[in-house]
Amino acid sequence: MTGSWILGSSTAEALRRWSQKRNGLRPGMQLLDVACGTGLVAAEAAKILGSAETITCLDPSEGMLAIARKRLAARFVPGRAEALPFRENSFDFLTMGYALRHVVSFEEAFGEFHRVLRPGGKVLILEVTKPSHRFGRIPSSDSISGASTASHPVVSPEAARQKT
Repeated sequence: MTGSWILGSSTAEALRRWSQKRNGLRPGMQLLDVACGTGLVAAEAAKILGSAETITCLDPSEGMLAIARKRLAARFVPGRAEALPFRENSFDFLTMGYALRHVVSFEEAFGEFHRVLRPGGKVLILEVTKPSHRFGRIPSSDSISGASTASHPVVSPEAARQKT
């Protein structure tokens, strides 16, 4: 089975936790987990933060939010990446685990990420699929067993357009 691999449960948990810690998640930070699904990324963030008190989980599916609520005691909000229901400068760190492929408009989503993050805030996207969009071809900072992680300072959509 060349080119394929399966992460065991404990390895996947360790990768989610390591990626967040490696890219700057620290206790006291306000974290937004976009497209949180069942809460796997947020649960690992809670281990770094010391609790889930400063974590907000966002997902368009009430069913996924219901499962995530059983996993951790965070704040849960229904919504989509392209229209975040939060005030400007609300979060220090934003994660999205294995859900970038569900984003309809990268420009809208990343504009929203920029809007809700505080100055110096970070976006961490965990993804294991090969990106088909040119935006997804950002070089990664580290690689583990074929899964890459990259964290980049948030750039406004206008500045991103000027760089391309």
